[in-house]
Amino acid sequence: MKDMYRKDNIFTKEEMDDIFLILEYSAISLLDIRHHLISPEEALKDCILPSSAFLFTYPGKAEVLLGDKSYQINHFSLFHGGKGTSLSIIPHGEWLEYYMIFYKTGETQFHKEKLKKLLEQINPFQQQYGFTPQNPVFFTEILRSIYEHWNEPAPMKKFYEKSLFYQFTYELYKELAEASVLTFDPNIVKMTIRYIEKNYATSIAVQDLCQRFGISYSHFYRLFKKETGSTFQGYLLKIRLEKARQYMIESSYSLSEIAKFTGFYDEFHLSSSFKKLTGMSPATLRKNLTWDKKYPYMENPEFSHYNEAYQVSQNKLNIQGDIMLKHLKNKTAVMAAALSFMTLLSGCSTASSVSDNTTPTASQAADNQNSQKDDDSQKSETKILQTVKGDVEIPVTPKRVVTDSGLLGDILALGVTPIAIENYGAEDVSYKDLIKDITVLEKWEPEYIMAEQPDLIITQYEENYEQLSKIAPAVYVPSDQMTVDEELSFLAEALGKDPEEGKKILDAYFEKVAEYKAKLEEAGLYNKTFSVIRVQGENQIGVRWSNNLGGQILFGALELPKTEGAQEEIDAGHDWGATLSFEALPKYMGDYILVTEYGNYDLIKDNPIWKSLPAVEAGNIIILSEPFMYLNDIYSWSAQLDLVGDALLELAKKEK
Repeated sequence: MKDMYRKDNIFTKEEMDDIFLILEYSAISLLDIRHHLISPEEALKDCILPSSAFLFTYPGKAEVLLGDKSYQINHFSLFHGGKGTSLSIIPHGEWLEYYMIFYKTGETQFHKEKLKKLLEQINPFQQQYGFTPQNPVFFTEILRSIYEHWNEPAPMKKFYEKSLFYQFTYELYKELAEASVLTFDPNIVKMTIRYIEKNYATSIAVQDLCQRFGISYSHFYRLFKKETGSTFQGYLLKIRLEKARQYMIESSYSLSEIAKFTGFYDEFHLSSSFKKLTGMSPATLRKNLTWDKKYPYMENPEFSHYNEAYQVSQNKLNIQGDIMLKHLKNKTAVMAAALSFMTLLSGCSTASSVSDNTTPTASQAADNQNSQKDDDSQKSETKILQTVKGDVEIPVTPKRVVTDSGLLGDILALGVTPIAIENYGAEDVSYKDLIKDITVLEKWEPEYIMAEQPDLIITQYEENYEQLSKIAPAVYVPSDQMTVDEELSFLAEALGKDPEEGKKILDAYFEKVAEYKAKLEEAGLYNKTFSVIRVQGENQIGVRWSNNLGGQILFGALELPKTEGAQEEIDAGHDWGATLSFEALPKYMGDYILVTEYGNYDLIKDNPIWKSLPAVEAGNIIILSEPFMYLNDIYSWSAQLDLVGDALLELAKKEK
């Protein structure tokens, strides 16, 4: 309760004096009164008020949205909104009863100039606020009386209704003037969620939202995490992926088009994020759809991609709510009649000591497998691991680990080679030699995983956790809620190792970073500027200045200088990157350019603008594989650091 209400005066004493004069000088006319009993299924959504209006709700839990503000209510409540304000009423209980009064104002014959001057200072007819009335019985009874007499045709009845409305208005402002009422604090988290749902396709900066709400980032972070259980970026990603999934199911748009519609940087980013969250690629999703799911609009003439906000006129406010819900059935996959599986014995052995390189060799991985074979027939003892899903009983030393692709690099860095993994989607990855002889699952689905007879399953996909935990002990790793050292320590403990092993691996990585920084400093490269680009088409270049596609090494680990153009974009809240034409490219190109490409560099290498860039003319270009540079895990980072660091040092030698 204390987070929802505060004892407050909505208007100051001086403002109230002006408001009473405005009421005296104004001609107020009652336009309509509505009375409804609605359920959550009949919620009123995104209606535009055709005039100034009062809303009175009976006791019951609900969310009321006025304009861009969200209010959570439990008791009697009175709200006011001006003409053109968007209104939604979403019950949280079984039913919610409410009255809505619409009215308009006009000038009286006298005091026109005084009224005009007062309205310039404060206009109570356009004010937006909500509070708990101190005398709810009065408001309930007077509104009931107005409503009961509203449809009576006699002129005397109409006059009576108008007099009651003046009593209602008088009592309302009297409460506001005489007592500090319980006002409703806007629910910042709900407002944020609404904002995300409407603007998910655009670039959303958390700092802008914090400034809009007038709170610090740390306070906003705590509020959002407490109410949703997710970080802001994690929640935004899930919304974008859900919208993208709807497009994949309900349209024939290309993945590139869907990525553009839903706020992703490109189709590669969308595909990778989708697979990481759902366990399947977009292509697999579409392939497994039945005909009726691919074309649902053939049988549903009201098909729409989204339940967007809509405007309603005054007469449409009779409708108790307008909901467009689509119940999409769970995907069903066609399984092969029989599955054969290889009894590859691999798993956990004590990690070798880590010096200046965090990358285990192929021979070390083979030793791990061989040493495990002798013990495989012995039944593992178990221990209790504390996770966000509760306590999980797992083997002390797991022998048959199965994992998804998102955690694979970190697990390999800990010296463990799983017996089976999710299809990691590309051949050119830093750890390809370590996994060349293990099973790559055709699909990340229970039937395929079960066939490998795992004794431990490790996953980043929360939505799969319940199913996976029925196959074998399963550990969910919420990477987006952990720091790198927390994740590595947690994985080490799950894999039967000392959690300190994770910290040692991270320390070794940072030592390597420090060594490269010293060498680059000596080579004079910290006096230069750097750029990361991705070829997206003949006249489209994706420029990255965040921790992505090589930026995690250049700007994250090595902290090399960005261009002025990139820094301007970051200061403006565009903290990821941009897609540019060649004409806009020079402003963002540094003295050295890292090109992450997927076999498409030929599209740009002969472009005159590209060839005229100083970095290109000087030969200061590093061309690297996009799949190799895309992965973000400690194993991949170490390999990427070696590749990029050595390439930069080699270019610096040539310049000298």
